Amino acid sequence: MHKYDALAKKPTVYTYSKRKALRTFFVIILLMVSCLVFLPHVVRTLFHNMQTFYSFSAGTIFFMWISYLQIVYWERKNQMRICTKSEGGFRTIYSREVSPEGKRGLE
Repeated sequence: MHKYDALAKKPTVYTYSKRKALRTFFVIILLMVSCLVFLPHVVRTLFHNMQTFYSFSAGTIFFMWISYLQIVYWERKNQMRICTKSEGGFRTIYSREVSPEGKRGLE
């Protein structure tokens, strides 16, 4: 929650490039393919039965949802929305106030 409060006070700016995004995309695809190839071996070796694997997967998904709901809670509590804007190779993450009409469109 503290990082969201800091974001509300001062926007964060960082650089990105299409080459880096493309490299990240290919790494994710490579990891997905390798998971599909090695997943049966990993399940048999690390997880002795499928119940353990399902519990691990459910715990991972649970914590992902908790992170998402934490952002939603912060946005509603502070009446602000976390946004990103990309210009000229820089990405800015900032927060803005929600319009009184509740419209979600950008101004």
